Amino acid sequence: MYVQRIREGSSLHISEAEKQTKTYTCKVNKVESNTVLLQSPFFMWDHERLPPSSLYWLSSQEYLFRYKAAISRYIMKDGFPHIEFVLLDEGESLQKRNDFRVSCHIPARIRLWENKDPDEPNHNELRDGTIINLSGGGAKLLTKLKMEKEDRVFIYFRLNGEELFLNGEIKAKYGNSTPSQQFQYGIMFCDVSAANQQKIVRYLFHAQNDRALPNIG
Repeated sequence: MYVQRIREGSSLHISEAEKQTKTYTCKVNKVESNTVLLQSPFFMWDHERLPPSSLYWLSSQEYLFRYKAAISRYIMKDGFPHIEFVLLDEGESLQKRNDFRVSCHIPARIRLWENKDPDEPNHNELRDGTIINLSGGGAKLLTKLKMEKEDRVFIYFRLNGEELFLNGEIKAKYGNSTPSQQFQYGIMFCDVSAANQQKIVRYLFHAQNDRALPNIG
């Protein structure tokens, strides 16, 4: 078991593996062999919310992994109710943050870093675009703005209500679509700050839960 990826004091998300259910966030109290003790989000008589007969996913936003687990017992510890889970597999990665990508539809504002053609002053203005694919390391962008490979761009968009201002480089150009005449570009983010990286990771984690953990309500 790769239980060393679970740290005491960190948080895990719990969701039922077989049916629609809400995701609950719990603090890890103790890790031992293939068992994990979590502080319960419920009172001790509220077991029906997490029935012991069900199987669960325990997943981590920080490390992007999940385990399949079962409830072994409910106990009181230090005056608080806890749930002990036994891990049923060795865990699986929810993909590296820079590799995992999700389809999306996120409005964005973009411009080139510099105006290479003085006859096209609009290149220096913010233009509308849509991020249709996002990862920790880059994005696929749909826009009417004409750009070329290796152009450097400025991108502004919002994730979960949080603003991101990123720099990027055009790595691929996919032509234009009709009838909208929009171009698709593959963009690699450059010099992403730790704060912006964390905003993207949080978005990817929840998107991954919605897709890879389809039973989360």
